[in-house]
Amino acid sequence: LWPWVALACRHDLSMDRLAQLARVSVAELRDPGRRFSQVIANRVAELAYQTVGGGAGMEAALLVEAGHFALLELLARTSPNVREAIALISQFFPLIHDDVNLPHEKRPDGAHHLRFVSPSSYVVHHGYVELMFAVLMLALRRETAQPAIEAVEVWFEHRAPVDRRAFETVFGPRVRFDMPENHMLFDAKVAALPLARKNSDVHAAAVRAASDLLRG
Repeated sequence: LWPWVALACRHDLSMDRLAQLARVSVAELRDPGRRFSQVIANRVAELAYQTVGGGAGMEAALLVEAGHFALLELLARTSPNVREAIALISQFFPLIHDDVNLPHEKRPDGAHHLRFVSPSSYVVHHGYVELMFAVLMLALRRETAQPAIEAVEVWFEHRAPVDRRAFETVFGPRVRFDMPENHMLFDAKVAALPLARKNSDVHAAAVRAASDLLRG
């Protein structure tokens, strides 16, 4: 939730006013460990879009810095390469969201396909799809030290914003809207890129910790 809160406050929507509109307390918004219902999470995301406009998801992603997603990020960035990082993000994404699935598939040509599948029982605001994909794209560029890499495809189910420039800044020209699913596709060359902070010992410890958390 915090990227939306930070974004709204950056655009002069005070914490007090945001809490009032979201129907939660300021203390709850300030608590980094607080988990919210999807109804509240959607409400806060929508307030950010109302305040900032159609590029809110991209701008929120630019506020995310290394370390903000703690264990899941540690799992990914200590992986040996991009394909392993994507596979682990898929496996351990329930640490962030219990009901959203990120199915991962390796294709015969070596490309790697990652989908964002929302639960059928309730709506997840499209901003969370945008935010997740944008954070992943920016993180892969940072961790590979390859600022020009792009996904082969970036698909969103929802309608395109009026102004697509923020999306093209983050994803490049291949982003498409009104598509049958939410997905990112990385070619074999990008998937094989090594990560600058790979560390087998730290990685193994992070995998054990994440596995223990998933088992409860």
